[in-house]
Amino acid sequence: MKSNPFGILFSPENLIKNPEGIKELTYENLEKAVMKNNPGLDREYLRKVFDFSKKTHQGQERDEGTPYFAHPFRVAIYLAKRMKVADERIIAAALLHDVLEDSAEVCREDVAGMFGEDVADYVQMMSKRDDVEKEERKRLYRKQIKEAPRIVKMIKLADRIDNISSVHLSPRPDKISRYIKGTTEFYLPLARKNFPEMAEDMERILGKLREDFIV
Repeated sequence: MKSNPFGILFSPENLIKNPEGIKELTYENLEKAVMKNNPGLDREYLRKVFDFSKKTHQGQERDEGTPYFAHPFRVAIYLAKRMKVADERIIAAALLHDVLEDSAEVCREDVAGMFGEDVADYVQMMSKRDDVEKEERKRLYRKQIKEAPRIVKMIKLADRIDNISSVHLSPRPDKISRYIKGTTEFYLPLARKNFPEMAEDMERILGKLREDFIV
């Protein structure tokens, strides 16, 4: 059995770390992880993406109280380490996957102009609509992800894996059961169909959540 980078749920002490134990959210650590898969990595491009994501999320916090940038950083590291992603444009989309939703100052055209139309498309596909009611938004978003290219599915699944690894630290009591339900209903079947190794990671994390938090 392959090792699981998310072998345990994140604790308050290691939440800022990524699954491989990198303690600092630095460009150098990201570059090192990606270069193992792609020695010809476009370093200038990846550095530009890293800096933009970090700047865009500056001052933002996750609801467990950690810097928001730790989340896209961990997602990118997961893709490089666990999924052996070599394409810096996929890593770019992972680093940027929340910028359209979380910053009113960033639009799709900004991302396309700086990082390419393909990356902008990937990020757009992972962004929820804000012009419809909550339940309809969820339905449309799941349809969007289900119909998205394989690359988008992989990034979104990595995003979900990171989220369920830290959801137990949220101060919102309903969030754990909601994430377990949503992951079991939609993301786990999606992973089983497309990326069995990601499904394996999800199942292990879900099992831990159910064991510790569901009576």
